Amino acid sequence: MKYNFLEATSNNLPDCPGTFDWEGTDKKKLLKMHSKRKLVPQAQLNRTVQYTLNSHGYRCPEFDTIDWQNTIVTLGCSHTFGIGVDDSEIYARLLQDKLGTPVVSLGMGATDIWFQVYNAIELMKLNVRGVVLQVPNKERFTIFGEGNQATHYGSWNMKKYKQIINIWGTDFNLLQWHSFGYDYIEKMLGNKLLFKFSLTTCDHLPMEEIFGCDLARDNIHHGPKTHKKIAEIIAKELNYEVN
Repeated sequence: MKYNFLEATSNNLPDCPGTFDWEGTDKKKLLKMHSKRKLVPQAQLNRTVQYTLNSHGYRCPEFDTIDWQNTIVTLGCSHTFGIGVDDSEIYARLLQDKLGTPVVSLGMGATDIWFQVYNAIELMKLNVRGVVLQVPNKERFTIFGEGNQATHYGSWNMKKYKQIINIWGTDFNLLQWHSFGYDYIEKMLGNKLLFKFSLTTCDHLPMEEIFGCDLARDNIHHGPKTHKKIAEIIAKELNYEVN
């Protein structure tokens, strides 16, 4: 069976499948700089983090081994992927343990709401059991290419982002596009959308905002305590639905 999820943004994609020590903004060079400048607590610097990616660069089992109809899938950006957090600590893994049902992550760094829409369409074709959606912030967007190719714009390439905003018109137009993407995915998934939340300010959308309580090894993304908090909140909400 062919799976048409969008191409992963992982810098380790050319070497997948495999287990890797570094990913995205979680870089050895930056870790050394943080240590030298004492920007990060030593315990955080000493943490071992492993990223196990499948042959498509996603942080989940090989697609053809997943029983999609009995699996809950988490969608989101790098916070759901878990940059700077070990395989065992991402909220998808913790949620699986709490619910006693399969949960896999299709979270991917540097992606927007429309990346999630695209992959959600593919999940509906697979008749997935349910979806947990972490909504990325509005200051980013995806331009789709041929096949499952896409180009992603945001704070990491701000010059190009601002150039496209000028073409787009105004920040308000981008806000509307973000809202439209959210409405689209909500209506498309229907009762399969089990829980939705944001880790950034999304005052224009009706959803729960979860506040982080620690940082990951890269000193940018949310850490293991936050992932645990997310899993606990979602499990409390979903436990009656999946059991």
